[in-house]
Amino acid sequence: MNEDGTISIEEKLYFNDEGDLVVNVGRVPFLKYISDLYEPRLAHQDLCHALSWSTIDNVFAYLFKISNHCTAATKKNILLQLSRALHDGEIICEDCNVSLASYYGNEIYLKSDNLINTITDTTTLNNLQDLYNWMNSQPYNLRLGNDSWNRKLKQHFDPREWHHFDAYGVEDRNNTFYFPGPIPNPATGMVNSYRYSASDERQRTDYQGIIRVLPNFPQDGSIPAVSTLTIYYTDAWAQRQQNKAETVWSSSNLYFC
Repeated sequence: MNEDGTISIEEKLYFNDEGDLVVNVGRVPFLKYISDLYEPRLAHQDLCHALSWSTIDNVFAYLFKISNHCTAATKKNILLQLSRALHDGEIICEDCNVSLASYYGNEIYLKSDNLINTITDTTTLNNLQDLYNWMNSQPYNLRLGNDSWNRKLKQHFDPREWHHFDAYGVEDRNNTFYFPGPIPNPATGMVNSYRYSASDERQRTDYQGIIRVLPNFPQDGSIPAVSTLTIYYTDAWAQRQQNKAETVWSSSNLYFC
């Protein structure tokens, strides 16, 4: 294990004696040239996935488990869908070079798809390790966020815009998710909510397409059940949200404190 708690890609992925791909518990480090895009970081900031790395784990483990009888064509199809889901996100960074992040993201998308199209029944471990590293570090699926909140979400989908509202429906704009620094537990009556962006919705739709075609795929909670949140907005603020065609959802079922 590395000093930062990550494990190497060799520890993460390997074939066992039965020929199944073992996807070990633990997070691999981001590719350095990707993580460097988001430096320097503020205290209490993590580089966060929208679609969790555990989602990538589950797809790899399912497709390359012999007893699931996935054909090479199925593996290609699902991995291409996963690659698209990760790329369907959005580059979000205040201080990084957005153009460079976009370039790397598009390059990773192209390299991933090219490699996926070479997959056969005897795919090499090195190819899968390369693919996993690229998918894990796809900039379109990453952004900086609060480290404590990131850990509480665990395997759940992490929308790009979190908000906090008091018991009267008034947004606490000094305690929004994207505000730098640690976020304290909300006071009694405080509601945590998120608003899906267009890129969030694309990624959720892509992921749902994957799990619909895989029988007995583990439901890892990456796309949590959501319910409409009733909030008493000021008229002006509510009108702005309506004009943006944005939908607000409750996240109370996601708060792990």
